[in-house]
Amino acid sequence: MKSTKFQTTILNVADKIKSKRNILRNKTALSLALTLASVAAVFCMTGVVYYRNTVTITEGAAKVSTLSMYSSAEEILAEQGITLGEYDTYAFEQRGEDEFSLTLYRGFKAAVTDGETTAEVDVKHGETVAEVLEAAGIALDEKDRVEPALDTVLTEAAAITVSRAFTAYISVDGEKLTVSANGETVAELLENNGITLGEDDYLNYDADKTVTKGMVIKVTRVSYTTRITVESVPFETEEVASNLVAMGNTTVLTEGINGAKQVKTKEKYINGKLVSSTVMEEKVTIQPVNEVVAVGKALATPYSKKDSDSVVLENGLPVNYDYIVSGKSCAYTAKEGAGTYSGRKLEIGTIAVDPDVIPFGSELYIVSQDGKTVYGYAIAADTGALTDVVADLYMGTTAEHYSDACKWGAKYVDIYVITTGDNSIYW
Repeated sequence: MKSTKFQTTILNVADKIKSKRNILRNKTALSLALTLASVAAVFCMTGVVYYRNTVTITEGAAKVSTLSMYSSAEEILAEQGITLGEYDTYAFEQRGEDEFSLTLYRGFKAAVTDGETTAEVDVKHGETVAEVLEAAGIALDEKDRVEPALDTVLTEAAAITVSRAFTAYISVDGEKLTVSANGETVAELLENNGITLGEDDYLNYDADKTVTKGMVIKVTRVSYTTRITVESVPFETEEVASNLVAMGNTTVLTEGINGAKQVKTKEKYINGKLVSSTVMEEKVTIQPVNEVVAVGKALATPYSKKDSDSVVLENGLPVNYDYIVSGKSCAYTAKEGAGTYSGRKLEIGTIAVDPDVIPFGSELYIVSQDGKTVYGYAIAADTGALTDVVADLYMGTTAEHYSDACKWGAKYVDIYVITTGDNSIYW
């Protein structure tokens, strides 16, 4: 009964191997014999020969498992009667305590075309185009091209094409350059050799034409130069009346600056030689800045540097006003940040008054009655203990202008009320 089971098992294994006759190239009979032997060894278990390892052998899409006494690739290959050619390789891996995999990679042929010559070369599994060309003794120059790329790993039925560089010429900027080319367009060859075209430059070939052996590419340089002749445009002087300058004096408010005009001529050059010249235009390129001179209208230089269009002076005095308040004036200073009774910002040009006489917000122009001193434009903004004075003139902060207040002292003044304010706004 045991013998019958053994024979049945052997036949079943033989049938399976027969159905995979081409699993390993040229090794089917040997694989069948070895597999039968391995099966027999399992059942015999004599103790002398023990097939303890399982090995999965793969070649391409075919795969078969067998038993082996060995655990190294070389011994298993010898045991299974598998021989490797010069360009055959394998990968061996232990997957378990007694399980191994052995993958065979057979060498193959690749067609290498170098110029007009084509030859077949042997290729190992995993080799790149660069490795195959090196093994075949095919050297490459810098401009040679290879398809597929050098780092491509080859597979069966692969083909390699080497396109050799050739000589072409570029005539540019008075020189004739000898360059290497290999399938580039005219534009690409120029770019590869660091030659750029200006907007008006042109070629003797279309830029997208493929470069051929011995081609002479001519670059014609076209450039334009604009010549500009510059002439001065003198500035003019304007006079403006100023309430901040004493009569008889002038002050330059804006410095005059001469302008410029240009005559523009366009010159055309071909390969550095002048071929034409054309006047394009004449125009003022820089407008002159007129000098503005302030002509004094005040009796003296005003202390207040504020001014208003409401104040029109003639012979140093206002010509338009509501009424005049005359009397003694004093001067005062205050600490930084002080305010006014009306709430207006305290600054030079604000003064303290009796709001019943001069309402807050009134625009004023103040001159000494002897005409020698001018406070100038002011706003009625503050009040205080005014007894025998008509106005207390603010001269600035105590830290900076105390001496100015002392210098003013007490002066009799005429206060021209240019526009009258409204006290109701401030209470």
